[in-house]
Amino acid sequence: MSSTIEPSDLASATAAWSGGAPLVLGVPPMPFESALDPASAAAAAATAPWSATHAGMVADRTANVEDLATANGVTTATLVGSDEANAATIGGVL
Repeated sequence: MSSTIEPSDLASATAAWSGGAPLVLGVPPMPFESALDPASAAAAAATAPWSATHAGMVADRTANVEDLATANGVTTATLVGSDEANAATIGGVL
């Protein structure tokens, strides 16, 4: 297995990485009866914040994927661009 990704494959590699974990926000509720025994009540209380935590993790992951896709676009442009064009781009940043 090669660890090298060609510039033309960078976008699809990023999409595959992004699809590696679900981005679905819904977390199914715990199935409890209306009257909870003490152990079930403790479990319900301990897991109550999970939906908000999961939503925050999804938002962070989505932002990271967008940042990586943007960086990959710049990387691809640099790899396939001419030396003169890249020098001009770098000169414009400095």
